[in-house]
Amino acid sequence: MNWFYKIFAATVLPGMLTVASDAARTVLRLSQKDGVLQQYYDQPDAFPTCRQQLDYITYNLAPDGLVRNDGKRLFQTQQATIEIFKGAGKKYKFTGEETVDAIRQYEAVGLTVGVVIIYHEDWLKLRGEGGPWKEDIRILSADELKRVRKAIGKSDLKSKKTVKLVQLMGARVAGHRGDSWFQITKNPTLMRHLKNFDGIGVECHVGDHLALHKGKPSDGPNTLKCIAEMAKWCKQNRKITLMFMGGGPLSYSQFDACRETYEYMWKQMSLRRVNKDDSHLLYFRQGARPGRHLPESSNKTLTYQMKWLIGEVK
Repeated sequence: MNWFYKIFAATVLPGMLTVASDAARTVLRLSQKDGVLQQYYDQPDAFPTCRQQLDYITYNLAPDGLVRNDGKRLFQTQQATIEIFKGAGKKYKFTGEETVDAIRQYEAVGLTVGVVIIYHEDWLKLRGEGGPWKEDIRILSADELKRVRKAIGKSDLKSKKTVKLVQLMGARVAGHRGDSWFQITKNPTLMRHLKNFDGIGVECHVGDHLALHKGKPSDGPNTLKCIAEMAKWCKQNRKITLMFMGGGPLSYSQFDACRETYEYMWKQMSLRRVNKDDSHLLYFRQGARPGRHLPESSNKTLTYQMKWLIGEVK
């Protein structure tokens, strides 16, 4: 039995969905803004596969009373991932308290946090600045990671002994690229540092299988190759691989592009002897944008893509 499944199975609560030991995991990110989550409340019978088979749910804002009964009303899972990010510079360093506070907000509404996705992010305002590693501006320093782990260890969180910390990479702004892994592997110190996380991942987007984006050369194909390389490294080092698929509202109706992007990535993984359904893989879909989410019976919606993905990796 894979180590990740052992961890997952040990934290399953009574009444929660159980999954096969050889299955990958899926996450859907939603939002309370712009009526996104309200679509699901208004059409509770329009996404039966996602309701029953999603492994984790996450929100771009901390959950409040609107999602207090989410585990019963919308999604069967009561497991959550959360994203925590900070900007650059001394005043933006992770103390660990921000992580504990974020987990506590999820636990307060009955969700158990299984995975924390953590990174530096305020690069849009800072023109490409971020954390201390030039190879990828999203990566935390060694001291920051130690402070986060120490704060969790000293806390009274229900998930303090089981929550996993996953470093997200691949900012792709201000000259930075999604295929930073190829530079990271040249830095032995940074590679040793990454082993202190429970997993790593990089952000890709629907359409990254195309060599051109808006008529210009794209780092998309190399980013997907990076994901495959990272998945191989994670499998060898018993780590979680975060497969972060981004995309705006238009991508929700572009099923062919979504499928082709995943298939390109899966082919690269297969070349490296990683199966698309390996249980160390965590498939994360960005769904916190207004757009066509429902119903999952239509191939022009986000939940249709999620239903298809679940069918492919379960």
